[in-house]
Amino acid sequence: MDISTKTGADLARSTLLSVMSNIQSIYQKSNATPATAAVGNNSGTASASTTSQIASYNLALSLLGTSSSDAVNNIMTIVNGGTVGATGTSSSSDSGLLSLF
Repeated sequence: MDISTKTGADLARSTLLSVMSNIQSIYQKSNATPATAAVGNNSGTASASTTSQIASYNLALSLLGTSSSDAVNNIMTIVNGGTVGATGTSSSSDSGLLSLF
């Protein structure tokens, strides 16, 4: 291949572009993201300890309430020896709360 002539240069350019296109195509095929498989146990049930832990987290989130004043009031109630129910109101029998501390 003589690249000193316009025809030879055009042929060399076309060949190089074709090679680059093939390399890109092969690279994309060989580095394609594999299909993601489901991770972990997604067809069974959670263990009792995991279920309990999630329940405790849900209770802790409910104690925060919907505003910062609810959270502060609930924390003050707990610090002062009281208990707080799941709706943010004081309660005398919330044994789930004690398991958080």
